[in-house]
Amino acid sequence: MNELNQTLNQLGWFQMLLALGFVSSYAMALTPFAGPSGQWRSAVAALLCGAGFSAITDPWVHGVLLVLMAVAGMAVFVGGAWLLGRLVGGPAAAQALVPSVAAEAETGSGDRGVKLPPLNRGAASGAH
Repeated sequence: MNELNQTLNQLGWFQMLLALGFVSSYAMALTPFAGPSGQWRSAVAALLCGAGFSAITDPWVHGVLLVLMAVAGMAVFVGGAWLLGRLVGGPAAAQALVPSVAAEAETGSGDRGVKLPPLNRGAASGAH
């Protein structure tokens, strides 16, 4: 473990950039935020960044271990968030907290814009 710590202390800016690219692309690949094609592109970017990071890390095995630790860390985070959501009550608890927003989301109705007062066109034109 001490050797892995030394590898972390010796990372250069390009390795850190690749690690950031891997973590952010991997996170985007896991979510439906960018759509199916965006998920595929993010997965390819994560694979390339992870492989590049591992290839330029000396020794390369430490790079692979760090990538795997990042994946495991994200899995623990997502699992913890899911578990916390289940313990709190999940979507049912959210609907109980904000019933009007939940009802609008279910029916698709609701005013999504800012409510402005009606315009008084007669006063603007100078007519009384």
